Amino acid sequence: MLRILESDDFQYLRTQKGYTPAMGRRLRNERADAFVGYLKMLQVDFNRVATALELMVAQSSHDRPELASALVHRRLTFACGMLEVRVRIALFRAGFHGVDAAALIRMFDGLRCELCEVMPAYSPAMG
Repeated sequence: MLRILESDDFQYLRTQKGYTPAMGRRLRNERADAFVGYLKMLQVDFNRVATALELMVAQSSHDRPELASALVHRRLTFACGMLEVRVRIALFRAGFHGVDAAALIRMFDGLRCELCEVMPAYSPAMG
């Protein structure tokens, strides 16, 4: 999905016989729409994992202030990253390049891995 907005395909398209700028705009918009759909799914998944971790912190018999603080920080960082990517997508639609959502995916993967680490040890009675 990360490759969908790279400039290579657009450069190739411009070299083809019969190419019109309208074709390029349409392809940009279609790909941007697909990428926005992907971002929505990524955001939903991120929120689900973060909520699961927050529930574990809330139900744990042991205080986990470091995890609670880290979750707040990760949610804020993810939201800022999402905003940046959405601005870059708007610029992409206008003809600019440079949309990179790899950092968002790494944030999600990190949070998901943390959930996997916490899950086996989690038990509401044991904390």
